[in-house]
Amino acid sequence: MNSFDAVIYVGLAVAVVTGFNAGLLRSAVTILAYLIAMPIAVWAMSLMPRQIGDNPNSPLMQNSLLLFGIF
Repeated sequence: MNSFDAVIYVGLAVAVVTGFNAGLLRSAVTILAYLIAMPIAVWAMSLMPRQIGDNPNSPLMQNSLLLFGIF
């Protein structure tokens, strides 16, 4: 093995480690965002008046998944 092969292998190892760390960090941030947004969305749904929440034909209740999507 010559020095060119060694440089290629070291560069490959650095690229793999860097890519793994970046992907791991991005997935951790995404999971954290979901864990923060879900309680906020549940809390916002509890702020709706009881009359709207008890009426299943209400357009707001039909679009309740949209509220979860906003957060």
